[in-house]
Amino acid sequence: MKVSRSWAALVPATVLSLALAGCGSSNDNGGGGGPKAVPKASQNDINATPRDQLKDGGTFTWALTQIPTNFNLNELDGSLKDNADVMGALLPQAFYTDAAGTPYLNKDLLDDASLTSTDPKQVVTFKINAKAAWSDGTKITAADFVAQWKALNGTNAAYKISSSNGYDQIASVEQGADDHQAVVTFKTKYADWKALYGPLYPASTNSDTKVFNDGWTAKPLISAGPFKFKSLDKTAKTITLVRDDKWWGNKAKLDTIVFRAIDADAQIDALANGEIDELDIGPNVDNYTRAKGVQGVTLHNAGGPNFRHLTMNGKSAVLQDVNVRQALAMGIDRSRIAAAMLGPLNTPAVPLNNHIYMTNQNGYQDNSGDVGKFNPDKASRCWTRPAGPCPRAAPTGRRTARSWTSSSSSRPRSRPRRRSPSRSRRC
Repeated sequence: MKVSRSWAALVPATVLSLALAGCGSSNDNGGGGGPKAVPKASQNDINATPRDQLKDGGTFTWALTQIPTNFNLNELDGSLKDNADVMGALLPQAFYTDAAGTPYLNKDLLDDASLTSTDPKQVVTFKINAKAAWSDGTKITAADFVAQWKALNGTNAAYKISSSNGYDQIASVEQGADDHQAVVTFKTKYADWKALYGPLYPASTNSDTKVFNDGWTAKPLISAGPFKFKSLDKTAKTITLVRDDKWWGNKAKLDTIVFRAIDADAQIDALANGEIDELDIGPNVDNYTRAKGVQGVTLHNAGGPNFRHLTMNGKSAVLQDVNVRQALAMGIDRSRIAAAMLGPLNTPAVPLNNHIYMTNQNGYQDNSGDVGKFNPDKASRCWTRPAGPCPRAAPTGRRTARSWTSSSSSRPRSRPRRRSPSRSRRC
């Protein structure tokens, strides 16, 4: 859940999940609870306004929990949400995502990005916008795409990368017809290719391990977005960005964005005192309750890929027996836990019984079978069963990527790294 001021303008595990369909909301200044309803996965709760009706100028103060220790999102220490918020205004990415999480092309960076071959190998061709340039005047070219693949594919241990996901599936990245075309050839079929190059860093960073690892610790070195870096004040714990007049896309409406690091527990007070203009409450009942009482703010809510889970250690000696794991799953009343923890947010809170989809997404279905249902009697019988399997989950037609009672090789699902709801373009 977002709150904004009204102003002019891991261990191998089995995972039992609780889905928060959406956070409590109110569109009335000063709070109040909205009706209990599941927000649609395809809709954002925003004050949509035509661009030409927005005023130019002004400063927006954005709450962070900490000043990033490294402004390279792809470096091990830089992969934080606070850093993504800052760099989203400074760097380009190949695709953005809409409210439903569907990728769409960033035309400020790319004229086109297409799957140009699927056999014998998958090939994606990126056509770079000829106007796209880094803040030092260097044009964005295929060399930037090549260098990022080489830095992030995991073959050079000198790069302290946060993840090689996707890049390790690429066989080659080469310049195409000219330096504004990059041709990416994959080793195997890779469906999530639109998540690559989000964001894109310059070849000057990705071609040098020292710059990649340590060059961005003091400040962002370069940009290619509607804003540019102005200053970082460690005493005030602020990062200031200003409109970049060299930006080739739509001119930013704001003059300035100030990111201010404030302890999460103090952000509600900061909002009430006018020190910040927005904060992300998330599924925090106390902050939600307090935010409803703050005058002059609007509470917004939308569905998101967020859930809480109970994690069972699949390597534990007492959980080696599948019957014990199933008994534990059936002996936990997730509905009751969800109601206690998330119900006060004034929205439906239900067990999440699918490892791929959230409850309000198209394609969601309950794949948990009997093991996913609270049944203390059956749990007791499984627990004391001397031999033989407990009742298995009933077939549900469609299979998920992992079974509900997973073996010691399974892993808990984590939130998508920098995707839906992704950093949206700032204007």
